[in-house]
Amino acid sequence: MLYWLQLQLWGNGMANRQQLSILKQGTLPWNEWRKKNPDVRPDLYEASLAGANLRGANLSGANLGGAELASADLQEVNLLGATAVEANLHEANLHKADLGFADLTFAHLSSANLTTARLWKADLTAAKLSSADLSAADLTMAMLRETDFSGANLYEAILDYAILVETNLRQANLTGCSVCGLSAWNVHLEGANQENLVITSHSEPTITVDTLDVAQLLYLLLNKKQIHGVITSMTSNMVLILGRFTPERKPILEAIRDELRERQYTPLLFNFVFRKNCVLSYLARWWLFSRCSMEPAGCIPCSLTSSNIPMFSQVIVTMAWRACKQHSRKKSSNPLKRKQRNWKDQRKYLEMGPGNDAGASTDCVRQPGPKEVP
Repeated sequence: MLYWLQLQLWGNGMANRQQLSILKQGTLPWNEWRKKNPDVRPDLYEASLAGANLRGANLSGANLGGAELASADLQEVNLLGATAVEANLHEANLHKADLGFADLTFAHLSSANLTTARLWKADLTAAKLSSADLSAADLTMAMLRETDFSGANLYEAILDYAILVETNLRQANLTGCSVCGLSAWNVHLEGANQENLVITSHSEPTITVDTLDVAQLLYLLLNKKQIHGVITSMTSNMVLILGRFTPERKPILEAIRDELRERQYTPLLFNFVFRKNCVLSYLARWWLFSRCSMEPAGCIPCSLTSSNIPMFSQVIVTMAWRACKQHSRKKSSNPLKRKQRNWKDQRKYLEMGPGNDAGASTDCVRQPGPKEVP
């Protein structure tokens, strides 16, 4: 929509013939014309400039949407704020070019030379940069959503605060990249070289890691104070409440949750039918302890213990749910359910410490190993 509006404001979808004629005369005549007409935005939409020598040309703010610039010499060109949507820049030489704030959405830059180029806050959404050379390029705060960098060389490129979503970095070289504050979501990194990624700013002592995932985590730990509180909460006072909570069981559930909050715990509820669940097994590694509704009997202990979860400060207690009313025992034909006790006083349930539940299946309670901290 924005691109369409720009076309309506700048022209009728055709390159301005007079401007294109001046540009084809060379860089010097073009730059002189720009100086005399500083308020004119060049309209070079779909201009045919393949192989042209435009080194050092001032194309700032120009409309180069759909332009043919394959193999063009664009070294040190000023493309600040230019629009090059769907432009063909295949094998173009953009060494030291300034593409700050440029709109390169869907642009074709495969095998292009972008060494030491400036792409500060450039929009490269869905752009093709496969096998491109971006060594030492500055992509600070660039938008790299669904951008194709497969096989590209980003050696020592600056990706500080860049946004990567579904970005293709397969077989790319990211060695020595600066990734301070980078945000990466569902990035494809198969076969990528991620050595010596710098996660600190230039004014701080250098810290390097070897994966983008670790880079993001350490950056948050070092720079976001609230993350420390979250991790402390998860590892020291988070309680995972697991089970299938029917309407009849909701009063007990609410009482447990309220009581935990009063005792400065943070309850986290999982209310669904359990099966072998890798997400559950992963989460259980973090919590201080969990109280589980065992239905059917033994299903939760298996899902929690099948992955050899390190217990450390956790205590995983498995127990049958204590219903508030008598009807659960009366209506149940399951002998396991008939053995369940029914608590009229909800606080008695809450006051039972981990491992002290008389109704729990003791063979399902996992004890800390010799190397584990109880």
